[in-house]
Amino acid sequence: MRETTRLSRTDVRRAVGPAVLVLLLGAGAWIPAIGLLPVAMCLTLLLAAHLGVLAFPHDDPTTQWIGGATFVAAIASGGTRLLAAFALARPPILLGGLLALVAFATWLTRRRHLRPSWALPPAIDASSAGFGFALVIASGLTIIAAYLLPVWQYDSLGYHLPFVNFILQEGSTRAVPEDLAYVGTYPHAIEWAYVAMRASLFDDRLIDLAQLPFGFLGAGAIFGIAKTLGARAPSAFAAGVAWLSLPAVLLQLPTNYIDVASAASYLVAVYFLLRPPSFASILTAATAAGIFLGSKPNAPLATVLIGAVLIERAHRIRRYDAAAVSCGLVLLLGAESYLTGLLRWGNPVWPVQVDEGPIHLPGTETMQKVLSSGPATERAHGPVLARVVSSWSRLYATPVFDMRIGGLGPIGLLSLPIAAFYLVRDRRWLLGILWLGALASPDPAVCRYVLALPGIALAVVASGLEGVTTNARLRVLWAAALASIVSIAHASSGLHGEGPTLDRYWAMPWSERERSVGADGRPTSFVEMRNRLAEGDGVAFDSSLDLPYLVWRGDLKSRAVHWSRHATSDELAASITRDRIRFAVVADDSALVSEMGDRVTFLFRCKSAPCSAYEVR
Repeated sequence: MRETTRLSRTDVRRAVGPAVLVLLLGAGAWIPAIGLLPVAMCLTLLLAAHLGVLAFPHDDPTTQWIGGATFVAAIASGGTRLLAAFALARPPILLGGLLALVAFATWLTRRRHLRPSWALPPAIDASSAGFGFALVIASGLTIIAAYLLPVWQYDSLGYHLPFVNFILQEGSTRAVPEDLAYVGTYPHAIEWAYVAMRASLFDDRLIDLAQLPFGFLGAGAIFGIAKTLGARAPSAFAAGVAWLSLPAVLLQLPTNYIDVASAASYLVAVYFLLRPPSFASILTAATAAGIFLGSKPNAPLATVLIGAVLIERAHRIRRYDAAAVSCGLVLLLGAESYLTGLLRWGNPVWPVQVDEGPIHLPGTETMQKVLSSGPATERAHGPVLARVVSSWSRLYATPVFDMRIGGLGPIGLLSLPIAAFYLVRDRRWLLGILWLGALASPDPAVCRYVLALPGIALAVVASGLEGVTTNARLRVLWAAALASIVSIAHASSGLHGEGPTLDRYWAMPWSERERSVGADGRPTSFVEMRNRLAEGDGVAFDSSLDLPYLVWRGDLKSRAVHWSRHATSDELAASITRDRIRFAVVADDSALVSEMGDRVTFLFRCKSAPCSAYEVR
């Protein structure tokens, strides 16, 4: 009789891997907007799983996953920066490097006889099922908004994504204008990670998903903090999802802002500082702190606080080498822009002018002007405390991606006093100090600047629920889940900005969608201009254009060149030839128009910025 061959589990696993890879590659070919993103995501998850078990071989899966994801974020940020130093930050090299890292981490894991854990604590039960629905709704809305809408948010168009495009355009920092405010001067640790993500896409139709992984990382850190404080997994899960459901968080997830990513880095640092100190936990907290330091110019003060706790933790276990390595790691990952600004401009946060007490730093923009810039949204006024009370207490402020008033929602607001009570009652002074450290911002009234604050508060409240009966916990969590779903529903109207509602985008071709919404009205003129760009053509712009991302083709097959205000007419003429300049967007009072004469033809005037676009012949 013929013998029947039975497949072992190992055989099945070996067959499934290549099959999944082929399916993902096929999906990218079938839907160009997806590109190689599914492949990159799978490789990233594999890398996080292996790095987590390598760093924390004897810890629980929660710690392994949060630690592994933190190391992946650091590699995406710092590794891309390192490649750019050698002009190697190009998509094939970035994706090849990711594959090589996965292969090496897999080999090292097997060599040490370790196995990544794909299991997580059972987080969904009868009490937290409502938050499972909330997570699906929030994630679904984020993905749909990112897929349907063009990049349209103010700071994304103004400096977050222009930095990303300049890096990929040259594969290095050579094209990044040193004197262009924010693009060439602000910290960019998060944008470096966006560069790695953008390298997996054929065009920019899904680039707005770049912050979503950081959102999940932040929710995971809240889950970990709550578990560390004694919460059951379902309550901890509820806390993480509740944070994602806050209007100020949800409305930023499908954008290329960096506030959610910055808060997630802070939350991860807090999580590892709360764990029993070890060399691995101290270094992971330092890794998160370095990313946090390099995320926003208001991060140094809170980073100093984290650094002090890091040193104390290292002292506790007599690992002074951990303290030294940690401090170096924080500076390596996050201090570059501050040092560059200090040496070049005499101000680590240039162009922001700082006049606080004895501190006077030169700059071209006042702090008040910077805080009041951006879209014309509702804002709180008056002294700091009055602004905080007015803003935080607005439960249902007009939902916009750049919320300057409101944004906590009922769950976020209610968690703050309850968390303060539990922290004092249980004498959790270290966590209380780190919680208050999240307030280190030039304007804490703006909730998107202090997103880590409600995150820690929700984790503390989740741990406090362990002191109530099972039935009471069930009722509280279901009520909170319903409130979170209501917050999501309320906030969802802000996902589409001033353009059509999300449901109307389904029937639109991409050519119509990209004209439908913008940070300064519909960008029809810019879309028509860049649609005339051939592969390799260039668009020049000067500092008068406040939304430079609009001059690139979505597939990055055109170039953008910044013309410095100090450039001579000969330098501009040379740039026109060298960079194949087809169009120029320059200040209305620019001498270019008179000097070039009939070589330039007026196209259109910018809407709010003092600039105009010209065709160059």
